[in-house]
Amino acid sequence: MKKKLLLLMAVVITMIPFMTNAKTYYDGYSTMNLVETLKAEGMEIKNKNYKETNDQAIVYMFRGQGCGFCRKFLEFINSISTEYGKYFKLISFEVWNNQQNSALFNKMSSVTNVPTEGVPYVIIGSKVFDGYTESYNEQIKEAIMNEYNNKDMDVFEKLQGLDDGTWTAPETDESNNGNGNANNYSNTSSSGGSDTFAIVFWNFIFVAAGVGCLIYFQTKTRNEILEKLNEVNTKEPKKETKKKKDE
Repeated sequence: MKKKLLLLMAVVITMIPFMTNAKTYYDGYSTMNLVETLKAEGMEIKNKNYKETNDQAIVYMFRGQGCGFCRKFLEFINSISTEYGKYFKLISFEVWNNQQNSALFNKMSSVTNVPTEGVPYVIIGSKVFDGYTESYNEQIKEAIMNEYNNKDMDVFEKLQGLDDGTWTAPETDESNNGNGNANNYSNTSSSGGSDTFAIVFWNFIFVAAGVGCLIYFQTKTRNEILEKLNEVNTKEPKKETKKKKDE
C-alpha cells in the first residue's frame, strides 16, 4: 500500500512544473478587472449581469488614476458592456502611482512597436490603441470580436517570448510617433500559441494519468479486500441448524 501511495505522489509531483508554467506574465503585478477599474474611477458597471470567463477576449489597459482620456475610454467600454460584455473582460494596470506597473508599461513598446508615451494605452489582441478618441469606437468593438473569435495573439505571451528568446520583435516603425494612433503589431516568429497548447495538453495528460492511477489502485484494493473476504467465507465451517423432532 505504501508503494502505491508513493507512486501516486510521484505522479502529482511531476505535474507541478506544468501547472506553474500556466501562470501569466503579469502575475505579481497590481491589476484590476472591469468592475474594480470602474469603481476606482467612481463609476458602476451598467451590465449588472456581467461576469468574466476564460473564453472572453482580454482588453489590456494601462491607465493613470484620474486621467481624463482614460475615463472616457472606460465610459465607452462601460456603455457597450450590456451588448459586448459576454465577449470581453478588462485587465487594467495603473501606472502613475505604481512603479512596478510603470516599469511593465515601459516594456510593452518592445513588443507592440508603439511608443509608451502616455495613457490610456490599450491592447486588444494584435491591435494597439495609443490614446483614446471616439473615432476608435468601432475599431475597438471590431478588435474585441476579432480576438474573441480568433484568439489572435496575447501580448504578454510575446513579452515572455522576447525574454526567453523564442519571439522576435517587429522592426521599429519610424512613421509612428505615438500621437494617438491605432496600430497592429506583427507576429514575426512566435511559438507562444503552440507553447500554450503544449501546457494545456500536458496538464491534461498528467491529470488524466493521476486520476487513472488513483482509480486503478482503488479498484485493485477493493478487489483484494473482496478476495480476502471470500477466503474467510470458504474457511468458515458450514453449519446446519438441526430441527427438533416432534415430541
